[in-house]
Amino acid sequence: MNNTQRKLIIRYLKAFANLYGIIPIKEAQNMLDEYEDKRLSIKIFLGGRDITDPDKYGLITEDGLIIHDDVIFLDDGFFEELTEAQKGKSYARLPKDEILKYEAPDYYENTPQFRNMVTFLHFALQITAQEATEIAENVAYMCKAEMQPDQIFEELEREGITFANTDQYNQFLQKYTDMANNTRLWANCGHTPSELRKIMLT
Repeated sequence: MNNTQRKLIIRYLKAFANLYGIIPIKEAQNMLDEYEDKRLSIKIFLGGRDITDPDKYGLITEDGLIIHDDVIFLDDGFFEELTEAQKGKSYARLPKDEILKYEAPDYYENTPQFRNMVTFLHFALQITAQEATEIAENVAYMCKAEMQPDQIFEELEREGITFANTDQYNQFLQKYTDMANNTRLWANCGHTPSELRKIMLT
């Protein structure tokens, strides 16, 4: 295995960890076979060793799993909670060009709901589009963390962001709900809540 192949596998491993939180190496290899026509082997890359340097990779491999380091270090018991939440759910399969974007830990898809939030913040708060985008990116993180509305508004107030009236408050809450329903979650194995509902109805 050459250096280019090793670098590409690391990119995929980071993307899998960021998107799924936890994923079996066997499942990750199946995806890799599809993306790279069976040219890359995670098993050969690991060479019988586990990755245990989260500062370098942002992930851990152990017990046949790829695990985002936050799953282990963020909160006691979170690994067990996430494992339970993921039970019985299929892993979201994204196109190759989209999955590799998740190599960046703060990546968030530029969904219509995200763009709607940016537009709303731009006009409601009378700020620049760039400032609105930055706030929307913070809101996207809140969606990923599955924060409740009261937590969200507390966080926004700490950043000095307030709304002029109840109508703006309710508009923001609707935009947040739309974003949250279209945010890929670890608990859903990378599916959005909207996608998962459709899967469960079929």
